[in-house]
Amino acid sequence: MKRYIFSLIAVFMALCNIDAQDRLYPARGSSSPVLEEYYSRRDSLLWNGYENRDYLFLVNPSFSAEWACYYDLADSVLVLRVADKNIWYSAYGKKGRKLETPAKVKVKEYRCPVSKEAMDKCNKLFFSAVMSSSYLAVPMGADGITYKIYWGSFIAECWSPLDDSNCYKLTKIIDSLTEAIKMKDTERIDNLIPAMESLRVRFESLYPEDLKKNNQWIDFLDYNGF
Repeated sequence: MKRYIFSLIAVFMALCNIDAQDRLYPARGSSSPVLEEYYSRRDSLLWNGYENRDYLFLVNPSFSAEWACYYDLADSVLVLRVADKNIWYSAYGKKGRKLETPAKVKVKEYRCPVSKEAMDKCNKLFFSAVMSSSYLAVPMGADGITYKIYWGSFIAECWSPLDDSNCYKLTKIIDSLTEAIKMKDTERIDNLIPAMESLRVRFESLYPEDLKKNNQWIDFLDYNGF
């Protein structure tokens, strides 16, 4: 009987996890001084002092190197910054203990021109992904890879999503953007527009019904021509 009950619980949790992965979850702060120190070092290396976070993502694998991307408004280019090693392990080693002398982390920067249309579609996609997020979508697990999405001061993330979920589709677009920027392939970015638009609609369908009409944030996005 116990085995049967545990099996039902396992199936229920799996189904909940599948549904939850159609939404991101709002980024959470940390009360750990160690993590805060890591986040500060990571952000300093990857953002390189860039403060305008209108269109940004940051990818945080558990074991391999982190990378981040932002839109440079002045030059109308996407900027990708990739660490040459895992920033966490460079400072805390495999045992999670702070090293006396952190390993030096080098960051390679790539810059790729991007069309206004592609950037507008990306902005709308990130907006819908972040605004449809829910704390109820927070997954349970360890390691894996976390994708963090920024829209202005709003931040949401997803963790190791399952195939065919909205979050999985979002990570595939981010991965494709990453490769396109590395190759300086503006056309490849433009080719992602249909996928961006399709996924935007899916995220927008998750907005709470009582907040869809006359919403200041949605109206702001439309008013500014995004």
